[in-house]
Amino acid sequence: MRHSAKSALLARTESAMSEHSGTQVGPEALLASRRPDDNLYLVLSGTSECQPVRQYFEHDGSNALPLYMGTPYASWQEVMPYLATMRADSPFLGWLKNESKPDWGWAALSTEEMDRVFTHLRSLTQITLASEKHVFFRYWDARFLALIVDQLDLHQHASLMGPIRIWADQTGQLRETPPAKEPMEDQPFPWFRLPASVEKALAAECRDQLVENTVTALDKLEPSPLADYPKPVARQKVARQLRKLLGTSPVSELDTATFKTLQDRLRHEVGRQG
Repeated sequence: MRHSAKSALLARTESAMSEHSGTQVGPEALLASRRPDDNLYLVLSGTSECQPVRQYFEHDGSNALPLYMGTPYASWQEVMPYLATMRADSPFLGWLKNESKPDWGWAALSTEEMDRVFTHLRSLTQITLASEKHVFFRYWDARFLALIVDQLDLHQHASLMGPIRIWADQTGQLRETPPAKEPMEDQPFPWFRLPASVEKALAAECRDQLVENTVTALDKLEPSPLADYPKPVARQKVARQLRKLLGTSPVSELDTATFKTLQDRLRHEVGRQG
């Protein structure tokens, strides 16, 4: 990444933050930076424990689309991320400010209409690793997305974020998308290729998150294959099985088949020890 270009982009973002620093959360800071032709969007996580999708439909629910709609995963309602348009006076913004958790999703501004933003985000359902393996992309988690964006060059950054002009990460920091060199055409997933250097840097961070998420999901099963183990031991067993299943890939969420395989292996391990 060229230093001068990156510095200019960071300077613009920091300038926006300095004008709107303080107690503002992401959507509030974005609204303060909103241009007349900007639309406010929210990307809502379907896996957050604070249940932002359910809360959105209870507090607002005026216009949202499931981001797996039109894909083979359209029936995955329990983990479905959503894209929602947002009015400045929506009561849901109050819930975000007062009751949400850092993994609720993220807010963004774009001059594009909803169908364009939706199509781009849906095209990120899966991405391609350097090994040519296709994996689900947890783009709706601002913590994960920020880690990736920070390590991309300007062209990769612009390609990944597409029609998003500016967005707020989990800390409320505003992140501006660099201008694309040429107009982007919509492509089916998994068109985005994660650079090998970024994949390597993300591997450790993703694995810690994946282990925690997987342990939590397994604990909710009846019966849980981890029920007989203390939490530290359960975590070690999950981490070991994930290494066998995934290698060092920077995966932050398991697909259904891999999760089922993990359950079977853990239950088999319990049976051997019984």
